[in-house]
Amino acid sequence: MTYKIYKINDTLIFKNQSGNIDTFMVSSKSIKNKGWDENTGWYNPPVATITFKDVPENKYGERVIRWATADTIIQDHSLIDFYKSRPNSAIEETIGFKGFLGTIKRQEQRADNRELSTFGTLYKVPSFDLSTVRGAAEITHVYWSDKWGIVAYDLKNGERWILAKKY
Repeated sequence: MTYKIYKINDTLIFKNQSGNIDTFMVSSKSIKNKGWDENTGWYNPPVATITFKDVPENKYGERVIRWATADTIIQDHSLIDFYKSRPNSAIEETIGFKGFLGTIKRQEQRADNRELSTFGTLYKVPSFDLSTVRGAAEITHVYWSDKWGIVAYDLKNGERWILAKKY
């Protein structure tokens, strides 16, 4: 169900308390089903991915080189990935957004927030502590709604960005 929340070209406009705007667009949706990997001997369960880019600059994209043509392109970043670590395990939903990385755990993260109550049931997803791996992300929490997707995010400085429009 979560995979169906976003469509390609959906535009998400977030606003902070000062009225500043941050805009993103869903750039792709894909499902990869590799199955058995002959090289490793491991079974690779299906992975569904939704990618995004920020509008207009795509500053969160990653520079990659296409080896066949030696062209440098900007590859959009993952917004959310759905996968199973083992065939008999539950589906994991991992949000990767502007350097934030966290997993939706509905049993533990349900949040009541009057400011965001119009979005329905919310989950306050904390970021993984990746400070030992790389610089910590500016985003501390993402608010997820099973009806709307990402509806807000909090920064380290206490600033909150709220979904103002999705079209």
